Amino acid sequence: MKPKFKCKSNAQKYAIRAYYAKKKKAKKQEPDARERYMKVMAEDFPKDFISDDEWDYIEAMARGPEK
Repeated sequence: MKPKFKCKSNAQKYAIRAYYAKKKKAKKQEPDARERYMKVMAEDFPKDFISDDEWDYIEAMARGPEK
């Protein structure tokens, strides 16, 4: 892959690499954030919160038997 532009200095090159490293690290943390969100919601709203698995079960039951 050919770069879209040429870095004028090493500082610019390091800044770009740091930006992509942070972006990659943030992307890896997304599943952890989702798990934390699900855990907090279940703790804060135990009667109202329905997990994804429970929703899948409810939808399957609402559809009825498949033919």
